[in-house]
Amino acid sequence: MKLKRLEIAQPYFSDDNKLTGSIEFEGNSGKVTIELTQDHIKGVLAVVADALVTASKEVATELTANIIESASDNLL
Repeated sequence: MKLKRLEIAQPYFSDDNKLTGSIEFEGNSGKVTIELTQDHIKGVLAVVADALVTASKEVATELTANIIESASDNLL
């Protein structure tokens, strides 16, 4: 079976700040979708949290560099 989809979201109109999620696998015999519990979701987010922080820092650094470069071009 292959992983086809992993979805974690916070419903727009949710007042309790809980996330919803599901994971879908598909193979020769068919497809299986599993609804994720809050504990499952926390586990997935814990695994990707460090990578998310690193990626966010890289994006912020690049955006800052672009802004500085653009501002210096406008001053010349």
